[in-house]
Amino acid sequence: MAGVITDVGQMEVAANHVQTVNSQLQGTINSLKGRCEESSSAWQGGAQTAFMNLMARYGDASRRMQESLDEIAVKIRENGKGYDAAEQANQDAIHSAGASGSLDI
Repeated sequence: MAGVITDVGQMEVAANHVQTVNSQLQGTINSLKGRCEESSSAWQGGAQTAFMNLMARYGDASRRMQESLDEIAVKIRENGKGYDAAEQANQDAIHSAGASGSLDI
């Protein structure tokens, strides 16, 4: 991972932040959805059908956004762990080379 510098702890902080924002956003979305659904009885006929279709699309879009943000948090964590594992492997290789005693030049 030449040229890549990161702080694995900060990556975990970033992943947690994404999850926190996602939870807050879902709370706001659900609140708005609840308010909108309260008005569903006011719609009649084709307008009610259009309203219900809109709410279904709204629900699908919010679900996809939640899944995307969850996936982003997972990927940040996975990348942090992958970087940490590669860094540890590099350190182990350097220690092994130094411990072999074959550093004669």
